[in-house]
Amino acid sequence: MRIKSLTQTSNKKILILGAWFLVLSLATTLRLRDLAWVQIGYDELISLKLALDVLQGQWPAHAAYSGSVANHPPVYIYVMALGYLISKDFLWAVAYHALLDIASVALTFYAGWRYFGARVGFVAALLYAVAPWPIEFARHTWLTPQPIFTSIMLLGLLSITHPNLGHKYGIVLLGWGFTGLIGSHLSGIYFLPVIVLALWMGRRQINPFTLLCAFAPLIIIALAYLNFDRSQDFKNISALFTASGVANRPARFDLDAFKFALANTGGWHLSDITGEQFGEWVAQMPTWLAWIDIAQIGLVTLSLIICTWLAFRRRSATIVLILLTWLLPVSLQLRHVIPLGPAYFIAHVPAAFLLVGIAIDAVQCKVQSSRWQMAGVRWQVASGKWQVAGGKGSDIFALCPCYLLLATCHLLLCTIWAWHVFTWVRFNDFVQRYDTTSGGYGIPAYSVYQATRAARQATPDDAWVVFVTQEPPSPYNLQTVLANVMLADVPHRIMHPADGLILRQSALPYVLAPDAFGYANDLSARWQISPLTQSHHPLRNLPQASEKNTGYTFVNVPAYAPNSPAIAKFSNGIELLKADITRQPKQVRVDLTLHVTQAPPPNAQFQWFNHLLLANTDRMVGQTDGSGIKTAIWQPGDVLRQSFDINLPADALPPPYQLRLGSYLLNGPRLQITLADGQTDDKIEVREVN
Repeated sequence: MRIKSLTQTSNKKILILGAWFLVLSLATTLRLRDLAWVQIGYDELISLKLALDVLQGQWPAHAAYSGSVANHPPVYIYVMALGYLISKDFLWAVAYHALLDIASVALTFYAGWRYFGARVGFVAALLYAVAPWPIEFARHTWLTPQPIFTSIMLLGLLSITHPNLGHKYGIVLLGWGFTGLIGSHLSGIYFLPVIVLALWMGRRQINPFTLLCAFAPLIIIALAYLNFDRSQDFKNISALFTASGVANRPARFDLDAFKFALANTGGWHLSDITGEQFGEWVAQMPTWLAWIDIAQIGLVTLSLIICTWLAFRRRSATIVLILLTWLLPVSLQLRHVIPLGPAYFIAHVPAAFLLVGIAIDAVQCKVQSSRWQMAGVRWQVASGKWQVAGGKGSDIFALCPCYLLLATCHLLLCTIWAWHVFTWVRFNDFVQRYDTTSGGYGIPAYSVYQATRAARQATPDDAWVVFVTQEPPSPYNLQTVLANVMLADVPHRIMHPADGLILRQSALPYVLAPDAFGYANDLSARWQISPLTQSHHPLRNLPQASEKNTGYTFVNVPAYAPNSPAIAKFSNGIELLKADITRQPKQVRVDLTLHVTQAPPPNAQFQWFNHLLLANTDRMVGQTDGSGIKTAIWQPGDVLRQSFDINLPADALPPPYQLRLGSYLLNGPRLQITLADGQTDDKIEVREVN
């Protein structure tokens, strides 16, 4: 008898482990599928850039400013920085973020199994694993509430309110989970009432030392953040209350919070992020199956009702806390100032799926118990057989309604699971085949990742990758942040197409942004650089006939070795190798070739002045000043080719012309120039090349 019992226990554990493995395998497959097609935008990238800054010794007390509310605490930034300790590859950063959500799925399974039974854990985790919105958010690296912290917090909640099964340090899980929530996003403060209630319920088993260990991280982060916000006149804290409608500003009351919180548990309204391609999305999806999304939301709603009834019927503090973990933060955002969106409620999904698992388990147990009692049926554990009381075989027909109801319930669950997998796979495929950049999913990473990958592979040991942006480089624009994140694992420089060209004595990889694609033509035509190793990576799998320039381009500029002596040497270490002026109908183009022999001083900015003179006179025809290739990106060994255009006035005197040029430190004196004959001056004159 004991051997059979042990065997059954062992088989049960194997079955549970098998179910756990199945769920996690499915969650991993869906979240890590086609990572190169994840969306990239400023919000997704700035968080990664800040995480990279942490590795360089910058320890921010706040994260990036959010357009919806304010600056948030920096916990999420530090968590992503931990991932960068393994690799700085962009796809690894996305995969690492997805793995955090997979861990959340695992914790949801564990919490449901340990405190309610294997069926609850399996149903909750499987719904979580295949739900399209959680999968989508798991692949976004932007600053949002993180479900992994909710799962940790829920495990702590269950632990301290269920002493028989609880962990000794469950309070630590509770405190650290809540710290992660509020430390990643200010909306985590909406979970505070639940935390306070849980602490009150478990007050008899909490000692001061473990309480301090649990909330010490929160205290440290809160003090650092509040000290930062004090310098901002507490505008971020004020913005939090304004966003929730507490401040004296116009606010409105609606059910958007519930709408998004329910939609996040499935794939409802996933079509909203198809943008202008909405028609194509609808055309390829079976509209007659849309009822499944409605049924799924109905299932969650019904589960909330059932769990509310169970909480009062069983007087279950555990169910009450899980219910409030979902219900209370959502209710607190019913009145709001800012428009709400699905991202604000992604942290609620672990609680929602646990509630569904609890409700389904309760219904199934109730149906089985009541129907089998009516039929007089008992399951004999020892024999492993069904037995009918009194030997009345006709009573077995009383089980038919029971089986029918359970079969319907299971069929609905299987249909929802299958529909969610189908929806996500189709959506993931859709963003690869359709242009949803306008009002939809946004720009995927595929093109820029492939181009930067080719550049990294082609980078010599002594070279840098040059990223040519479509707009002037700035720490606050998308292209600059994109370059810093995509090329985080290799030295790189960022420049604008108008800046010029950098050459070195070894081949130099270039990555061109879509709107800078014409720069490749300049390399071969204007700068007469050939041959070029070039590969164009289309942003999407659009038809070849598409005229839209959608791809990033990798160009490997061949090695260049100066073969002529310098005609002048500047006091900042720059050698002038060549200077040409070419007359055009309405302007004169100045082309300079410079050799960098030493690193420029930190924060220095050298400017160039170009004075067009009438030949053999000091009479000026036109002039222009410019920075050319920015001083900050110069490296010893660079050969800089840059040009300036001098516009000719309508009444310009006829040629020939000559050019007087020189350099000066911005807001400083001109640089001294040593000419080829040894003479020094602060300018050099070049005659026109006809």
